[in-house]
Amino acid sequence: MKLKLGCMLKNRASLRQFSVVLTFPGFGSHVGTLTPEGNVNWDLDLSNGYLFIIVRQLSGGDFMRWKWFLLAIAFFCTTAAWGGEALSPYTGQEKREIKSLSKAEIGGYISGDGMGFAKTAELNHYPGPKHVLDLADQLQLSGEQRKRTQAIFESMKSQATSLGKQLVEKEQLLDSRFAEGTISDAELEELVTEISVIQGKLRAVHLRARLAQRVVLTQDQIRIYDAHRGYQQPEADDPHAGH
Repeated sequence: MKLKLGCMLKNRASLRQFSVVLTFPGFGSHVGTLTPEGNVNWDLDLSNGYLFIIVRQLSGGDFMRWKWFLLAIAFFCTTAAWGGEALSPYTGQEKREIKSLSKAEIGGYISGDGMGFAKTAELNHYPGPKHVLDLADQLQLSGEQRKRTQAIFESMKSQATSLGKQLVEKEQLLDSRFAEGTISDAELEELVTEISVIQGKLRAVHLRARLAQRVVLTQDQIRIYDAHRGYQQPEADDPHAGH
């Protein structure tokens, strides 16, 4: 749970009269910050533990006339923290058709999408065929390069779609067995192992496509690809820079 609290100061010097320190275990203390416009802001993350508020009166003066504001913050923050403490991060997911997968994930697997399986290649200068086709004009692909890239993409898509459907079916079976309360230890072991194998095959399909795609492109095209994807260019001593 994330909160943003704030107030407007009529007198910016009021910060010298008091400070509000927001503290939660393991995450230190957070003092309200004064913006140039005269706002005092606190950015709070209540996703972990309870939130404690300590009011420190540095000098007498304005403390009493700010008392109502401090009490309001204390009530709001502690109530939010207390209310969020009992909530599971899975709240609402019990209504899913397959509890372990969102609709977007199911659709991604069935459609043969990347699903992050090729991240280690993407971030190490191994372009993906789909993105290369999307950037064909910027990369100035030749006719032969377009043809080879399209073939790589279609092969990857076909294999990934088939494996993705298998994975969704296995996850659905695992979910139904738990829902029925009939799953045995042996069946659990079998299903989880099968799901893991499918996930490994899916990742290999996406990574192999990156290997095939890299040899189709020139080094200049790979650098242009990385730039359009928003990645920093490798340093001169980067082991990939001369590949």
